[in-house]
Amino acid sequence: MNRIACGSSLAAISFAVLAQAPERPQLHVGDTWTYHITTEKGRTVLSRVSNDFTVTRVTAGSVYYSQTVSGAAETAVDQFAGTDWSRTLSVNGTDIVVNRPFSFPLTPGKSWDIEYRKIHPTPDHAFELWRSRYTVVGTEDVTVPAGTFHAFKVEAEGGWVAELEPAAASAPTAGMAERQRVGGRTYKAFWYAPEVKRWIRSIEEYFDDNGERVSRFSSELVSWKVQP
Repeated sequence: MNRIACGSSLAAISFAVLAQAPERPQLHVGDTWTYHITTEKGRTVLSRVSNDFTVTRVTAGSVYYSQTVSGAAETAVDQFAGTDWSRTLSVNGTDIVVNRPFSFPLTPGKSWDIEYRKIHPTPDHAFELWRSRYTVVGTEDVTVPAGTFHAFKVEAEGGWVAELEPAAASAPTAGMAERQRVGGRTYKAFWYAPEVKRWIRSIEEYFDDNGERVSRFSSELVSWKVQP
């Protein structure tokens, strides 16, 4: 009787642990992930490469890592991200988070927003305004070259608006009150596996003001090695 009760208790504890929302990962120097990365313009594949990502330094709020083409002798590109794998850029002289795939703990139904504005990002655009809402939509089993994982899926839908410089606007009207604006949509999805400490699959798609997909970036995990 006691052994049965003990076994039942252990099963309940195990279920409770598995049901917990993943917390921010503890990253370590030497943690490594290899991905197949595909870049598309419209429906044309521009490149398919395998890249290695290796942690080189971890601070209280950032993770520094090198990115290299798998098996290549070329010099590594050094980059950094937040310890939640958020990406920060200097926008108009201010550091701003422009992509936050995860907001830990990853509780199904949880949402968060990212919004930022760029002034004169291109010669044709006076400004660009980007908005996205990220949502943990649930969990699912996902198979990638590295294996099958029970992953937390995060989706992000949003859009962008750009104000055109007068020279770039179509049929400009003298003295018109407002500059011409264009816009589009964005879609992103990330599948996070707690044991991997990073996503195992990702998709980022960008659409123009005609609703046509202009670019797509995707990745799938090939191999990984992390410390507990």
